[in-house]
Amino acid sequence: EPDYSVQFIKIWSESFASRDFEQPAISGYFQLSDGESTTEPIVMSATSNDVRFALEKLASIHTVKVTKTQGVTPAQGCIDVIPGSSLVTCSDSCTCNFNGLNGLQTNDLIRLADERFRVSSSFIISETQFELGRVDGSLVKDTYVGNEDLFEADLFVWSGGYEWKITFHEVAGQIQPLQSPRHNLLPRDSVVHISVENCNKCLLVQDITAFKKHYVRAKAR
Repeated sequence: EPDYSVQFIKIWSESFASRDFEQPAISGYFQLSDGESTTEPIVMSATSNDVRFALEKLASIHTVKVTKTQGVTPAQGCIDVIPGSSLVTCSDSCTCNFNGLNGLQTNDLIRLADERFRVSSSFIISETQFELGRVDGSLVKDTYVGNEDLFEADLFVWSGGYEWKITFHEVAGQIQPLQSPRHNLLPRDSVVHISVENCNKCLLVQDITAFKKHYVRAKAR
Protein backbone atom coordinates (compact mmCIF):
# COMPACT_ATOMS: atom_id res chain seq x y z
CA GLU A 1 0.00 0.00 0.00
CA PRO A 2 1.12 3.59 -0.53
CA ASP A 3 2.79 5.34 2.38
CA TYR A 4 0.56 8.34 3.16
CA SER A 5 2.83 9.79 5.85
CA VAL A 6 4.20 12.28 3.29
CA GLN A 7 1.87 13.76 0.68
CA PHE A 8 2.39 16.42 -1.98
CA ILE A 9 -0.17 19.00 -3.10
CA LYS A 10 0.69 20.40 -6.53
CA ILE A 11 -1.34 23.08 -8.30
CA TRP A 12 -0.74 23.53 -12.00
CA SER A 13 -2.39 25.05 -15.08
CA GLU A 14 -1.68 23.99 -18.67
CA SER A 15 -2.80 27.32 -20.08
CA PHE A 16 -0.59 29.23 -17.64
CA ALA A 17 2.40 27.05 -18.45
CA SER A 18 1.86 27.58 -22.19
CA ARG A 19 1.41 31.34 -21.61
CA ASP A 20 -2.07 31.39 -23.07
CA PHE A 21 -3.28 33.06 -19.88
CA GLU A 22 -2.03 36.57 -19.13
CA GLN A 23 -1.84 36.62 -15.33
CA PRO A 24 1.08 36.82 -12.87
CA ALA A 25 0.14 33.50 -11.22
CA ILE A 26 -2.66 31.02 -10.64
CA SER A 27 -5.16 32.67 -8.32
CA GLY A 28 -8.20 31.73 -6.25
CA TYR A 29 -8.62 29.09 -3.57
CA PHE A 30 -8.77 25.33 -3.04
CA GLN A 31 -9.82 23.00 -0.23
CA LEU A 32 -8.47 19.76 1.21
CA SER A 33 -10.32 16.88 2.81
CA ASP A 34 -9.43 13.83 4.89
CA GLY A 35 -12.45 11.99 3.50
CA GLU A 36 -14.77 13.03 6.32
CA SER A 37 -14.38 16.77 6.77
CA THR A 38 -13.09 19.60 4.60
CA THR A 39 -10.81 22.54 5.32
CA GLU A 40 -11.83 26.13 4.96
CA PRO A 41 -10.86 27.70 1.60
CA ILE A 42 -7.07 27.96 1.20
CA VAL A 43 -5.88 30.81 -1.02
CA MET A 44 -3.02 30.33 -3.47
CA SER A 45 -0.87 32.80 -1.52
CA ALA A 46 -1.21 30.67 1.63
CA THR A 47 2.00 30.13 3.57
CA SER A 48 3.18 26.81 4.94
CA ASN A 49 1.70 27.72 8.32
CA ASP A 50 -1.63 28.68 6.76
CA VAL A 51 -1.97 25.21 5.22
CA ARG A 52 -0.79 23.56 8.43
CA PHE A 53 -3.36 25.41 10.54
CA ALA A 54 -6.13 24.56 8.04
CA LEU A 55 -5.28 20.82 8.14
CA GLU A 56 -4.87 20.68 11.92
CA LYS A 57 -8.40 22.03 12.34
CA LEU A 58 -9.69 18.74 10.89
CA ALA A 59 -10.68 16.30 13.65
CA SER A 60 -8.51 13.44 12.36
CA ILE A 61 -5.31 15.46 11.93
CA HIS A 62 -3.44 16.57 15.03
CA THR A 63 0.08 17.54 13.92
CA VAL A 64 1.62 18.02 10.47
CA LYS A 65 4.67 19.75 9.04
CA VAL A 66 4.18 21.73 5.83
CA THR A 67 6.75 23.18 3.43
CA LYS A 68 6.00 25.24 0.32
CA THR A 69 7.93 25.60 -2.92
CA GLN A 70 7.16 27.04 -6.33
CA GLY A 71 5.86 24.51 -8.80
CA VAL A 72 7.77 24.03 -12.05
CA THR A 73 7.11 22.51 -15.45
CA PRO A 74 9.69 21.40 -18.04
CA ALA A 75 10.42 23.80 -20.89
CA GLN A 76 10.94 22.70 -24.47
CA GLY A 77 14.45 21.59 -25.39
CA CYS A 78 17.55 20.95 -23.31
CA ILE A 79 20.39 23.21 -22.26
CA ASP A 80 24.14 23.44 -21.60
CA VAL A 81 25.64 25.57 -18.80
CA ILE A 82 29.09 25.55 -17.21
CA PRO A 83 29.70 26.45 -13.55
CA GLY A 84 30.55 30.12 -13.08
CA SER A 85 28.70 31.17 -16.24
CA SER A 86 25.50 33.16 -16.61
CA LEU A 87 24.93 32.13 -20.24
CA VAL A 88 22.47 29.33 -20.96
CA THR A 89 22.74 27.75 -24.41
CA CYS A 90 20.50 25.31 -26.22
CA SER A 91 22.17 21.90 -26.57
CA ASP A 92 23.21 20.90 -30.08
CA SER A 93 21.08 17.76 -29.78
CA CYS A 94 17.89 19.67 -28.97
CA THR A 95 15.57 22.15 -30.64
CA CYS A 96 14.88 25.29 -28.61
CA ASN A 97 12.84 28.39 -29.22
CA PHE A 98 13.54 30.56 -26.20
CA ASN A 99 12.25 33.75 -27.83
CA GLY A 100 9.25 32.14 -29.55
CA LEU A 101 5.56 32.83 -29.01
CA ASN A 102 5.37 30.51 -25.98
CA GLY A 103 9.04 30.84 -25.09
CA LEU A 104 10.77 32.57 -22.21
CA GLN A 105 10.19 36.12 -21.07
CA THR A 106 12.52 38.36 -19.13
CA ASN A 107 12.04 38.05 -15.37
CA ASP A 108 10.60 34.51 -15.67
CA LEU A 109 11.37 32.25 -12.71
CA ILE A 110 13.33 29.18 -13.80
CA ARG A 111 15.21 26.27 -12.26
CA LEU A 112 18.48 24.68 -13.39
CA ALA A 113 19.34 21.48 -11.50
CA ASP A 114 18.52 22.52 -7.91
CA GLU A 115 19.25 26.23 -8.38
CA ARG A 116 16.63 28.91 -9.00
CA PHE A 117 17.08 32.03 -11.12
CA ARG A 118 15.18 34.53 -13.21
CA VAL A 119 15.66 35.11 -16.91
CA SER A 120 17.90 38.17 -17.07
CA SER A 121 16.21 41.45 -17.99
CA SER A 122 19.53 42.90 -19.18
CA PHE A 123 20.08 40.39 -21.99
CA ILE A 124 18.12 40.02 -25.24
CA ILE A 125 16.73 36.49 -25.40
CA SER A 126 17.58 34.72 -28.65
CA GLU A 127 16.25 31.49 -30.08
CA THR A 128 19.08 29.50 -28.51
CA GLN A 129 20.52 31.61 -25.68
CA PHE A 130 19.58 33.64 -22.61
CA GLU A 131 21.31 34.82 -19.44
CA LEU A 132 20.59 34.16 -15.78
CA GLY A 133 19.41 36.88 -13.42
CA ARG A 134 19.05 36.96 -9.65
CA VAL A 135 15.79 35.76 -8.13
CA ASP A 136 15.47 39.00 -6.16
CA GLY A 137 16.18 41.20 -9.17
CA SER A 138 16.52 40.03 -12.77
CA LEU A 139 18.47 43.14 -13.82
CA VAL A 140 21.41 41.80 -11.80
CA LYS A 141 23.30 38.99 -13.54
CA ASP A 142 23.65 35.69 -11.70
CA THR A 143 25.77 32.61 -12.35
CA TYR A 144 25.29 28.87 -12.14
CA VAL A 145 27.50 27.52 -9.34
CA GLY A 146 26.95 23.78 -9.65
CA ASN A 147 29.74 21.27 -9.14
CA GLU A 148 29.66 20.04 -12.73
CA ASP A 149 28.70 21.14 -16.21
CA LEU A 150 25.07 20.85 -17.21
CA PHE A 151 24.95 19.05 -20.56
CA GLU A 152 21.66 18.33 -22.32
CA ALA A 153 19.99 19.18 -19.01
CA ASP A 154 16.33 19.93 -18.47
CA LEU A 155 15.18 23.51 -18.01
CA PHE A 156 12.21 24.11 -15.74
CA VAL A 157 9.98 27.19 -15.65
CA TRP A 158 7.53 28.29 -12.99
CA SER A 159 4.13 26.67 -13.52
CA GLY A 160 2.29 29.57 -11.91
CA GLY A 161 1.38 27.38 -8.96
CA TYR A 162 2.96 25.94 -5.85
CA GLU A 163 3.78 22.64 -4.22
CA TRP A 164 3.13 21.91 -0.56
CA LYS A 165 4.81 18.95 1.12
CA ILE A 166 2.68 17.59 3.98
CA THR A 167 4.41 15.40 6.56
CA PHE A 168 2.00 13.77 9.02
CA HIS A 169 3.28 13.41 12.60
CA GLU A 170 0.17 12.68 14.67
CA VAL A 171 -3.33 11.68 13.54
CA ALA A 172 -6.41 9.98 14.96
CA GLY A 173 -6.37 6.44 13.60
CA GLN A 174 -4.68 5.75 10.28
CA ILE A 175 -3.35 8.44 7.97
CA GLN A 176 -5.79 8.95 5.11
CA PRO A 177 -4.99 10.15 1.59
CA LEU A 178 -5.90 13.79 1.20
CA GLN A 179 -8.51 14.80 -1.35
CA SER A 180 -9.44 18.06 -3.05
CA PRO A 181 -13.23 18.11 -3.22
CA ARG A 182 -13.62 21.53 -4.82
CA HIS A 183 -11.68 24.57 -5.87
CA ASN A 184 -12.19 27.97 -7.43
CA LEU A 185 -8.92 28.60 -9.26
CA LEU A 186 -8.06 30.68 -12.30
CA PRO A 187 -7.28 29.79 -15.04
CA ARG A 188 -10.22 27.38 -15.12
CA ASP A 189 -8.04 24.48 -16.25
CA SER A 190 -6.03 24.64 -13.01
CA VAL A 191 -5.77 21.29 -11.27
CA VAL A 192 -4.98 20.21 -7.71
CA HIS A 193 -2.77 17.11 -7.90
CA ILE A 194 -2.19 15.04 -4.76
CA SER A 195 0.50 12.37 -4.64
CA VAL A 196 2.60 10.38 -2.17
CA GLU A 197 6.35 10.23 -1.78
CA ASN A 198 6.66 6.57 -2.63
CA CYS A 199 4.54 3.50 -3.27
CA ASN A 200 5.57 -0.07 -2.37
CA LYS A 201 3.24 -1.94 -4.72
CA CYS A 202 2.83 0.40 -7.63
CA LEU A 203 3.64 0.12 -11.29
CA LEU A 204 6.63 2.33 -12.09
CA VAL A 205 6.40 4.08 -15.46
CA GLN A 206 9.53 5.98 -16.42
CA ASP A 207 10.20 8.85 -18.83
CA ILE A 208 6.84 10.56 -18.45
CA THR A 209 6.15 14.18 -17.51
CA ALA A 210 3.84 15.33 -14.73
CA PHE A 211 0.61 17.07 -15.80
CA LYS A 212 0.96 15.99 -19.45
CA LYS A 213 -1.50 13.54 -20.99
CA HIS A 214 -0.17 10.01 -21.46
CA TYR A 215 -1.89 6.80 -22.58
CA VAL A 216 -1.30 3.41 -20.95
CA ARG A 217 -2.47 0.04 -22.24
CA ALA A 218 -2.94 -2.73 -19.67
CA LYS A 219 -4.10 -6.33 -19.84
CA ALA A 220 -5.66 -8.24 -16.93
CA ARG A 221 -4.87 -11.91 -16.37
